[in-house]
Parts: sequence; C-alpha cells; structure tokens
Amino acid sequence: MNKTNQIDFTAINDGSIGYQLLQNENYIVFDGQKYRIKQAEKDDEGYDLKRTVSATHIWFDCQYVYQYDKINGTKKLSANDLMSFVFDKNELGNHGFTWKVSNSTETVTFTDYGEKSGLECINDCIEKFNLVVVADNKFITLMPLKDWQHKVNKSFRYIHDTPTFTANIDTTEIQNIARVYGKTNAPVTSPVGTAIGTINTMEANGAPVVDDPNKPTNTVQNLPNGTKWVMDSKVVANGEMWYRVSTNGWVNEKYIVFDKNGDVQPENHIITEVTGQGTIKTSTDSLKEDTSGGKVLPVGNAVGTVNTMVTGGAPVLSDPLKPDSVVNHLNNGTTWAINNKKVVNDITYYEVATNQWVDSQYINFDKDGSVKPEDHTITPVSGQGTVKAPETDKDTDSSKDSDKSDE
Repeated sequence: MNKTNQIDFTAINDGSIGYQLLQNENYIVFDGQKYRIKQAEKDDEGYDLKRTVSATHIWFDCQYVYQYDKINGTKKLSANDLMSFVFDKNELGNHGFTWKVSNSTETVTFTDYGEKSGLECINDCIEKFNLVVVADNKFITLMPLKDWQHKVNKSFRYIHDTPTFTANIDTTEIQNIARVYGKTNAPVTSPVGTAIGTINTMEANGAPVVDDPNKPTNTVQNLPNGTKWVMDSKVVANGEMWYRVSTNGWVNEKYIVFDKNGDVQPENHIITEVTGQGTIKTSTDSLKEDTSGGKVLPVGNAVGTVNTMVTGGAPVLSDPLKPDSVVNHLNNGTTWAINNKKVVNDITYYEVATNQWVDSQYINFDKDGSVKPEDHTITPVSGQGTVKAPETDKDTDSSKDSDKSDE
C-alpha cells in the first residue's frame, strides 16, 4: 500500500498542445487525482512519434516540506504529534498539505526529533505505528493497517478475469555486503620464550590487563608498579605490542621494561631477512626430541576442553618433572586456551597458564569451538639445499659472478 503510487502510459504524438506538455515536473490529472511527471522519454528523438510517461501521485510532493527545528529531549510522541510538528508548526509552510491520523493514539519514544522532511515524517509514522497512507490529492490520511484491510470476497482467475500474468523481477533494492578479513591482517601470537619483565607505570591503579588486545576495553585486573611477571607470548594488535602474563591476560608493552635486575629479555622468533647461500645438513642424532627434560614447543592458538572423570578435576602441575607439584585442578568440561606444550618422559603436557601444565590425557580437542594444536616439532631432515637471497639488478649480479670466477 505504501509503495510508489504512480501511473505509466505511452502517448502517441497527435500534434496537440497536450502532447507537448508531457514533460518532467508537469502535472497530469487522472480519475480526479493529480500526478507529477517524473519521466517522459521519447522513443525516437529524431521524430518524437511517442513518449513513455511515468508520473507519481502528488502526495509524494510532501518531500518538499521540511522542518528544520527539533523537539528537544527524549519524549514519547504519537503520530499526531509528529505530523503536527512537521506540517503545522513549520515556519516555512506546508505547501498546502492537510492531514488526519485515524484511530491511532499509540506513543513511541523519540530523542531530539526533527530536521525531517514531510515524507520522512510520514515514513516514520508508517514504520513506528504500523500505519498506511490513503491520499486524496494533498489531503493525507494515516490509518492503522487493520482498519484499511478488508475482504472483498473476489477471486481472479487466469483467462476468465485476466488474459495474462506478467512477472517482473527488480533487484534494485537487493544488496549483499561481506567484510572479508585476510589471514595476514589477523594478529598472530608469537612465542617469546620465558621472558621476565617489570611493570613500570605511574598510573594509580597500576598497569591494566585486558582479555582481548584487539578490543582493549575490558580490564580484568591491574598489575602494581614494580612487580615482575613471566611472559610466554606476544601479539601485535592495532599497531601495538602486547605481552601475555596469564591465560587471556595481556599487558601493553608501554607498561613493561626488561632492564631491571632479574629481568629476562623476550626472544624474537620472527625471521626478517635471509641472504646468501649455503648447504643445510642435519644430524639425525642431534635432532631427536628431548623427552626427558621437556623443551617448550609452541602449538599456535589452540583451544581445548577438559575431559576427565577424576574427582576434583584434572590436576595442574607447576613442573611436569615433579608429579607431586599440583597447584590447581580444572573442572571437567571447562575450555582453556593453550599456546605451548612440552614432552616429559614420553608424556605430552599442555600449558594452560604461565607455568601451569596439564597432562594431554585430560584435554580434548573435538568439541564445538575447539582449535587443535599446531605441530611445531622439528623432525630429522637429511640432505642439502640452497637458500637464495632476493634477486637484485642484473649489474650487481654480473659483478658478483665476475668476483666468483676470479676466485
């Protein structure tokens, strides 16, 4: 009902003045209603034999009514209030429009309502109060949909009542929007070894710890100035470096220094440049994984679920080499972020917090939301290959080749 009310027709050039007046923004009166021409296309510019005309009902001219003022504050307003404010209390006038709201007293909360055209006001009434428009030229009636609808007890039968059906598909209003995040844009967590840093801040509450470096708005705790913390990972988010001090606990690098007594600088596991060439050889014996002392190996951003029938939950060890170093228990069914693992005496342990390790038999990675650990174990490799630097310009390469030939 509230779609565009318009008429469309094709006029044959009969040489009349009326035909020549079929131009944009002129009016047509049809069945007692006035319409404004919006399209008048000549089918043949050279001869102007006929024109295809589209004209919208004059009530859409209410778009030229505009109220620059506002109803300040947050108030409950009815459709009557909106129409009266835009059309009747408008110092610029209402372009001859009159209106009526029928059987609608409902109110809706608006804040600083105003700076609206007449058409925007009517659309607000349609949307907020479920009204429909019935227009008689410039007299606009707004009524509830339930009052406008009524059964006509008529049916339309193909061939009997209408000879053809025409189906038109219009995709003008259809759009799909997808925001795609490339893998290289996502923050990547990098291991930093077992770094130890000191909090260095003048903030009264200490250094804030957030649970998500991408959206550092949720502070989960504050670290006092001068305290030392063990860090195992770092991540770059929004151009800033963050260090992990606990499971899902991150501190901005500006609050941490590594130059105090007892501090340990973070390791850099990022390869920035490789130049030159050589031969790679490995010794099978030297690359066997140490299963006695247990080297810490990164596993990416794994997420696992505790799966145990042990009373009290899965035991957490501070040192996998000491089975009696239980510091905590994890409840069955709880989910934990895991970044590192170590193998001790052929048993794999996952780190669920700084220096807190859980036997892999208690961790499951097949639940919804789980992320399986990545395998960063170095396996024995024998053979040889060449590592080449990025190609430079031909003159530089030629000079290097000549030096080698002299040797």
